Amino acid sequence: PTSAVLELTSSLAWARDAVHVPLDPEALLPGLRELGLGEPVLVESRAPERGTYLRRPDLGRLPASLDAVSSGEWQVGLVIADGLSSKAVVEHAVAQASALVQALDGLTIAPPVVVTQARVAIGDWIGQRLGVDTVLVLIGERPGLSVADSLGIYLTHDPRPGRTDAERNCISNVHPPEGLGYEVAAA
Repeated sequence: PTSAVLELTSSLAWARDAVHVPLDPEALLPGLRELGLGEPVLVESRAPERGTYLRRPDLGRLPASLDAVSSGEWQVGLVIADGLSSKAVVEHAVAQASALVQALDGLTIAPPVVVTQARVAIGDWIGQRLGVDTVLVLIGERPGLSVADSLGIYLTHDPRPGRTDAERNCISNVHPPEGLGYEVAAA
């Protein structure tokens, strides 16, 4: 039926837009500053623009530079990466980061790092540079036909380049109210 075709076409358009729309990292900074973790740091991957990022996932796993990232005495690093849905990051990352900060009360958390054109493994480089025991990467998940704004959280202990996906834990489908809620995901 026409209604089914229109619904499918609309869902595909939402998914396509979620993948292609670049993240405006500046939009996240006020909310991240309110977390009280220090001034957020902006980093880019080696993918120079969105098209290259989508065609070359390997470049999204590598930082262009980590000069702006300082080492410290923190236990946890918090990385916010656009991934495949900047929409998910804009809608959920700050609220999820806030829930994580509350859930991790008693642990020291580094200033947040926001990364554009990024894949999950870029967190290994950033975590190592920060000198943290554990890195949490909040990243926009690949959109599907029913959800274009789902956030994933990847946890890696002892982050360093060369870690495999098998060495990470993942919590996915964070997008309240239909998906996982922020406090539940943080717990």
